[in-house]
Parts: sequence; C-alpha cells; structure tokens
Amino acid sequence: MGLLADENFNRDIVRGLLLRMPTLDVVRVKDVGLIGVDDAGVLAWASENDRIILTHDRATMPDFAYGRLREGRAMPGMFVLNVAVHGILNDSDFNGKTFPVQERLFPITKVYRIQ
Repeated sequence: MGLLADENFNRDIVRGLLLRMPTLDVVRVKDVGLIGVDDAGVLAWASENDRIILTHDRATMPDFAYGRLREGRAMPGMFVLNVAVHGILNDSDFNGKTFPVQERLFPITKVYRIQ
C-alpha cells in the first residue's frame, strides 16, 4: 500500500518523508495526471490504486471520503494534516539529530484508516 499526496499537499512534507524513508511509496497527484481532478476523482483513483491520501483539505476531502463509505465503496485511508513546515529538511537532519520542523513531528489533526 502506498500514499498519494493531494494536489496542494505541502511538498516539503513529502520531501521530508522521502528523506527519512527513501523506499516509501508515495506519489503526488501531479505525478499521476490528476491535476485539477475533483476530490471524488482523486478518492476514486486512490481506491483503485490502493493508496492512502495525504491532504491538508479538511473542508471537503473528509466529506467525500465519508460519502464513499456510506455508498459502500472502497477507501484505503486518509491522513488529514494541518501543519506548516518551518525550515529546510536535508539529509544531515536525519542522522540522529533534530530537525527544524514545527514540534519536530508533523502534527496530524485527523487520521482516517478504513479497512
């Protein structure tokens, strides 16, 4: 199972995740040709490709996810993050040192993991 970073998901977070875990299977919406696709379409693609969505969209994305569930459609999961990354992450930041990120970890406001 992989991750799908929503269109407006903070690229510094994706970069930081990949620096920390280089083998992490994460793609961005733009990498798979979904730029401009609505939430329902992104959720459908994520489901068809067994990807958990990473998003900052607390306003509409969770509602569409719950709608899929109410309709009995598959939904691998979703992480809704409300975060601002401060500072630049680089390789040396992960060699047993702290790194300049708000609260050192990305605070997750809601987690949706549907099986």
